[in-house]
Amino acid sequence: SLLEYVNSQKRPLTIDDMYEFFSKKNKRVSFNKSMIGKYENGGQLPTLEATPTDYVQQVMNIDNRPIVVDVRDIIRTTDNLNRVQVLSGTKK
Repeated sequence: SLLEYVNSQKRPLTIDDMYEFFSKKNKRVSFNKSMIGKYENGGQLPTLEATPTDYVQQVMNIDNRPIVVDVRDIIRTTDNLNRVQVLSGTKK
């Protein structure tokens, strides 16, 4: 599986590694190489069309009520995180 392949590599992976992995499985890869380096090669991020009034309105809409969390929620979430870490190979 892809997860096993990623975990078996002892180095940072590149896009070429993904091509290699999927070509071994005879799967079609749909990466668009021209888009990969779009921003790193001088492309610009799109500008946001928001006014200062829009930002103020968003801040005013923030709900400041305290968040109440049950200890059981914290334990369940921690258990889920531990399970994901074990499955991904980042924790034994």
